[in-house]
Amino acid sequence: DGRMRRAAALLEMGRHDMAERELRALIGAFPEHGPAHALLASSLSAQHRGGEALQAAEEVVRLAPHDAFCHYVMADVLDDLDRGGQAMRHAMEAVRLDPTDADYRAMLAHLHCGRGEWKEALEAAEEGLRLNPRHAGCLNLRGLVLAKLGRHDGAIGSAEESLAIAPQNAASHATRGITLLEAGRHEEALESFREALRLDPMNDAAREGVVVCLKARSVFYRVMLRYFLWMSRMSARVRLGLIIGLYLLFRLLGSISRENPAVGSFVWPLMVAYIVFVFLSWAAEPLTNLLLRLNRFGRLLLSRRQIIASNVVGGLLLISASSLAASLAADSTAAFVFGIICCLMIIPTSAAFGAASARGRAVLGTCAVGLGVIGLLATVAIAMGWSIAPGHISAFGIGLLTFTLIANFF
Repeated sequence: DGRMRRAAALLEMGRHDMAERELRALIGAFPEHGPAHALLASSLSAQHRGGEALQAAEEVVRLAPHDAFCHYVMADVLDDLDRGGQAMRHAMEAVRLDPTDADYRAMLAHLHCGRGEWKEALEAAEEGLRLNPRHAGCLNLRGLVLAKLGRHDGAIGSAEESLAIAPQNAASHATRGITLLEAGRHEEALESFREALRLDPMNDAAREGVVVCLKARSVFYRVMLRYFLWMSRMSARVRLGLIIGLYLLFRLLGSISRENPAVGSFVWPLMVAYIVFVFLSWAAEPLTNLLLRLNRFGRLLLSRRQIIASNVVGGLLLISASSLAASLAADSTAAFVFGIICCLMIIPTSAAFGAASARGRAVLGTCAVGLGVIGLLATVAIAMGWSIAPGHISAFGIGLLTFTLIANFF
């Protein structure tokens, strides 16, 4: 019992390595000690050792399959591993085994949020608050969901209620920042994110929030941010339907303009605006990160992945501009096509670096490399005068469209 109390206290303080040593010593003496395995799984997950955490969580469920807390721990570990479907099943089992614990409702609400299921997330959070009206986690989640539903006053009020209960809780400050950001109050949101970082320098949501607030000082980025937030309020299925619908509309307008040249003067500007908007919707993040690196404070907040993405995108832009300039100087079709392909490669590059899960980054990264190879082959085919060049260009275009559809799942 003494070791369990010490381990729990160390976990509360964020000393996960020391907690792990205590727990492993306890498990060595009592291999069937379920609560020790549960805390060990939480400790390993916090140290980003997902495989070991999953093994410990599986052992917990084996030792106590009818214990709600064991399924809760398993859901938490699986969520960290981006295995949301399995995590949801364990969270629901935890709620079934113990419907009176607000922590389990908060986990369920959190997982529904990850799937864009805002109605279900709100129901879970509010059920948790009926069980415990002062549960900070449920209040924070309720605020996030209300923000996504456009109920900004209720969202901010819920976040501030959570802060009144736990004023030193970094997650509550970060949640308030997110609700203010959704409401368009960027400077106030920035203060909340900064306070969250002061309390917890490792809080990723707060760090990302500060980055977004700094970029939102640009009018261009504010427009894109409104679009991003609007899209994030939809489920993946609705987003995909909207994207396909806009593409079909784009094709229809193209057919109309070809059959009725008089209409083309009105249609073509719309089509060009659509293409520019689609490009910017993918490229805005790394492009603005590239600019943010000129800000002394902003560059410190970018993650290593964001810095690499901005470097790659900056390189593609430079190569594209150089190739297009060379095509004009030398009247080279190959250089022109290569410049356009490099510019379009910003879309898959941005998506691959921006995917939320490691699996998504791996899948999209592989697809992006494949697209790059097809684009390079198209350029070589044109330069060599091969008859298969149009086929390669068509393959690149179809591949890019397919990529954008796949990317929406990640």
